[in-house]
Amino acid sequence: MNAIKEILLNGGCITAAHHQELKNDFPNLIVCIKWGQAQRELTSLKHLDSMIAMGEARGDYVREVFIPVGPLHKLRSVFGVTEEDQRAYYQELEMQQNLSGLS
Repeated sequence: MNAIKEILLNGGCITAAHHQELKNDFPNLIVCIKWGQAQRELTSLKHLDSMIAMGEARGDYVREVFIPVGPLHKLRSVFGVTEEDQRAYYQELEMQQNLSGLS
């Protein structure tokens, strides 16, 4: 469940690691693929790998995968993720980034 909460805090962006963790628990979760050349495309997590493979077969590449705003808001409500949680998440990231710059 850490992956879903992290996704909800970071604005819906899904990394490859998140995808691997979530595809069994949330196979019907609708996500959007932002292609390098083609139009954005909606699919479910269970079909994401095959959609990416088809896109790469036609010579395209994935810029990002994210949860569209409608499902994102519903999930935030279900999991109780608030705007304050998001602010705290980004503040923590900024603090970590500032600390890593000191080394």
